[in-house]
Amino acid sequence: MPVGVDYGTVTGEFVSFVGDGMTNPPDGTPDEVPLQGYVIFTPTVQTMRWPTLVPPKTAVIATVRCPVIEGVLYAPGTSPDNLGDQGVALVASKQPTALPDLVQYIVSFELEGAKTQPPSFRIEVPTNGSVDLSTVIPSGPASGAVTIVSTEDRERAEAAATAAAADAATASAKATAAASSATAAKASETEAEAARDTTLAAAILELRGTGFPGSTTETNTAPVGTYYTDTAGTAGAWRWLKTSAGSGVARWKVVYGDTGWRVVPGVAEALDPTTPGRFFLRREGRVVTLRLENVMLAAGSGNAKILAIPTGFQPDGIIRNIYQVTRQNAIGSDAINTLAVWSYWLSWLEVPGKPRPTAGAAGGISGEVSWTAWESWPTTLPA
Repeated sequence: MPVGVDYGTVTGEFVSFVGDGMTNPPDGTPDEVPLQGYVIFTPTVQTMRWPTLVPPKTAVIATVRCPVIEGVLYAPGTSPDNLGDQGVALVASKQPTALPDLVQYIVSFELEGAKTQPPSFRIEVPTNGSVDLSTVIPSGPASGAVTIVSTEDRERAEAAATAAAADAATASAKATAAASSATAAKASETEAEAARDTTLAAAILELRGTGFPGSTTETNTAPVGTYYTDTAGTAGAWRWLKTSAGSGVARWKVVYGDTGWRVVPGVAEALDPTTPGRFFLRREGRVVTLRLENVMLAAGSGNAKILAIPTGFQPDGIIRNIYQVTRQNAIGSDAINTLAVWSYWLSWLEVPGKPRPTAGAAGGISGEVSWTAWESWPTTLPA
């Protein structure tokens, strides 16, 4: 496995229970029949990058279709004639050095011979650990109930709900003894149910909606650690994490977002009026990439501010000595341009003895530069 990328394992066994009669002779108990088919793992993130690895890596997290043979989950490519180890290895959910740093999996089923398929649900794969689907698959709650997928969250929620129900039952017993009233007993029952619902609701750390978080009561009152999915991907931001208590979008950080390439205008007076070239910006998570295509400056001398970097794309400090060779082959390797990204400006820095990139002299600047943006996600995007 690649160094720097963490993995975990998913296992599972699947059977069907049918009425007695398939065994010969019948034994008076239901028969356990191993199922065949497939389990599908669909990642919530399609692309992850590890920019700090040497060399850096980019991974496409593909959907994984795993066979179920004689009731046991195996890795893709396994056949009944060539059985290997049980289970399948997947990229672990938490990747501290990756962008984004979290991937979850939506689990769905195609089991043959099953009149109904288990419901789809979401899991996280622990680093160097294992998830047994048999222990986390939802068991079909009643309408309106909330399914807790995470094993740890489920255990905490059930323990808290049990404690709350016990407290409410004690209060109910005291009220019944004091009042000997059927009305008091019914009120205590209702109180216990409300306490359980409240405890379970507090354990839910997944929200969905449209638009940025921080503008609704649900997102403003959510506990720290809550994830929010914007189903519209507003301004390219799809996945958020609440990092501090309180109201407003400033309490949330984007953990997966991609603005796509956006065209941004340069500083007109600093560029050649006829052939100014083009600037493109893209933000993926905290990484901003700027692409220049045949950018030509107006005639003159000295340094020049050629692009005002929009809000949401600006770096957290100065980046100097970023060299890009122009694409004009006739100029040769001597046509080197020095660019500085400082605050919200991209500037061309004059170097003694080097030609100015103009239409009549050195030609245009082409290339890409990247930096880290720590400011909030842009609320509006350039064209």
